[in-house]
Amino acid sequence: MRAAAVLLLGASILAACDEPESETHSTVQVVEAANAARDRAMLAGDGPALENFYTADYQIVDDGGNVRDRRNQVEFLTRRVDLVSAASSDVQIRMLSKNAALMTGRARGTYRQGGKERPFDERFSSIWVSEDSRWRLRHEHRSEVKAKP
Repeated sequence: MRAAAVLLLGASILAACDEPESETHSTVQVVEAANAARDRAMLAGDGPALENFYTADYQIVDDGGNVRDRRNQVEFLTRRVDLVSAASSDVQIRMLSKNAALMTGRARGTYRQGGKERPFDERFSSIWVSEDSRWRLRHEHRSEVKAKP
């Protein structure tokens, strides 16, 4: 009786999965590619391209606790700072459903603001959603990584 219950539970869990593993893997690759394309648009300071990577209700909470919407984020990335270099590492993507993914990782690089060049080192989490046959960012949260004394 107990073995049957365990088998039934296992079958229920498997049946609840949205996508086969191969489809999940290919979707993760598509989300990774979308993130890489967005990074290239940020480095190029390409505002129109950047707008296409954000949903209409996009929101970011940055490492200073500031909250920006899509318009303000595009303006920030194209007019207020000049991103000189950026590289992501420790990127992990977990599919939340067939149309939503959680991405976490670390971003390091350099930007220019107010005539000064500054390094940055952040941990980030972001929610990507499939919208109009494209993967777009709905939400991001970034936290500065402080150097250890």
